[in-house]
Amino acid sequence: MTASRPHAPAGARSSHRAPAVDRTAADERDGAIGARRLAQQAALRRQTFFGAVSLGAFVIVAAGALLYWRHVVSVEEEQHAALEQAQNALRAEVSALDLHDPAQAQRAVQRLEQTQSQWRSWPTASWFSDSLVRAGAEIAAANKETELQRGIKEVEQEAASHPAEPAAWKAMDERVSELEALAKSDKAVQQQLLTCAQHVDEGYLAALRAAIAASPADRPAARSQFATAEALAANRIEAAERTRDAAARTHWEQEYEALVKQEDTAAAASYDAAAIAKVAWKDLLPGTTAADWAHSAGGPDHQVQGETLSIESSPESHLGVVVLRGYEWRDCQIECDVTLASGGASLLLRAGKKADPRTSATAKLALTEAKGSLLLPAGQPTHLTMLVLGSRLTMHAGDKGLEAHLPARTRSGGFAIVTEPGTSLRLSHLRVKDLP
Repeated sequence: MTASRPHAPAGARSSHRAPAVDRTAADERDGAIGARRLAQQAALRRQTFFGAVSLGAFVIVAAGALLYWRHVVSVEEEQHAALEQAQNALRAEVSALDLHDPAQAQRAVQRLEQTQSQWRSWPTASWFSDSLVRAGAEIAAANKETELQRGIKEVEQEAASHPAEPAAWKAMDERVSELEALAKSDKAVQQQLLTCAQHVDEGYLAALRAAIAASPADRPAARSQFATAEALAANRIEAAERTRDAAARTHWEQEYEALVKQEDTAAAASYDAAAIAKVAWKDLLPGTTAADWAHSAGGPDHQVQGETLSIESSPESHLGVVVLRGYEWRDCQIECDVTLASGGASLLLRAGKKADPRTSATAKLALTEAKGSLLLPAGQPTHLTMLVLGSRLTMHAGDKGLEAHLPARTRSGGFAIVTEPGTSLRLSHLRVKDLP
């Protein structure tokens, strides 16, 4: 009987085939790892290559940029150096000139104007601009002084020729006024002009007096010449007061008083009752409206109705003023019917802008006896006249009359009414004779 071969265990068979399988798997793994390593090495070489290329490009660009920047800086430094050199050169040139000397100031202006297109964009442009302004101001001042000196010399030469016509002296006087306006800030020239003006006005006054004496019968011309002469003397008095020249003030006050006396004599000789009667009346009420009259701020209310002006002031008010606008008289006569119901008032002829009774031809109206006042019956119309000839004022209210001597400076002016608090006043049939 044949003996049977024993069976090998199942695990023993599997263990006999395993080495071949393991070697295949290991080879595959090794191949994969190698492939990955090769791929990584290739990638690393590529990265290294591209990095080297990029670094090279960056170095090249940076080097180029650095070279360009250095070039730009070099150019800017050269330009800045050239600009600074040009600025310093021009500034030194201008600084070397004395801008207080008109001739050198003119050279500075010419040079700065020639180079203005350059220095206008420079950092130091303000210095050059200020220098141009200062040099220009010096030239203007020098030209002004030259014009003033030339003008004074021309006027003095003409005055030295002693023209007979007042018109020639008037032209000289106007020229002096123009020169005075130019010389406001120059004290030395102002003194020269003051002396020149005195010489001109002395000659002007003498020419006016000669013209008046040459045509005594030409009253309108004489009146105009007296007015001019008195205004001239008054201006010289004011100038002497401003400069505190006591001697000049005394001199011109004497001249003014002499003119006033001369005009008073001429007026008295020209206007007697018959001559005054020939002058036509000019109606003012009627003839004016409320708009022609003006009252002071806070002053009395006024109304014009036909031929009557009514004025009312409250007891709590102060002195008030009502002025007839647009009229000014010299020698004149005025009359009206006046009704004073309460308070008191003054009628002013030759009134100035301030309507001051102390410097006007004044008729003071009152309801009770008072020195220098015209007494009126309360609430009753009274006919009033005022005649101004030269320095004399003659007043009549009804059958009462007064005379007064006017201040020397009161030579012409308008018509005004000054009212006391609590005044009720009516004026009617107001008319005036402007004596030619």
